[in-house]
Amino acid sequence: SSGINAEYGGFETGCYWRFNREYLENKDGHEILHLHYEELTLRKEEGVRKINSFLGYPDLDKDQMEGVVRATTLDYDNLKSYQVGKPGKGEEMMTKEQREMFDERTRKELEEFEGVPESYFSDDLYVGQMN
Repeated sequence: SSGINAEYGGFETGCYWRFNREYLENKDGHEILHLHYEELTLRKEEGVRKINSFLGYPDLDKDQMEGVVRATTLDYDNLKSYQVGKPGKGEEMMTKEQREMFDERTRKELEEFEGVPESYFSDDLYVGQMN
């Protein structure tokens, strides 16, 4: 057993949907940039550009971008086995049926919030792909 109950959002850290609803309710009115972990691992330069733009900073030149990418890239082969933050790991942690249940519930819980990317409800995230 993976310790994940996809129907109820039960993770070791609490209820996924409750956490995200509170975050997306944004009671303090902050501007929010929605990013996926995969955007910062599989398409890192694109993710860095999004963050930079969101913060109002000028575009990075090639050397600056290479420096950011180099400084923020993990060597997955040398990570300790208990660390599971590797793109595509969700496919190993949940069955396809669990992922579908999770996506359905996620859509139901979060679709009312503006700015939530459609990819939040996509199986592509679990398998480490971003279109």
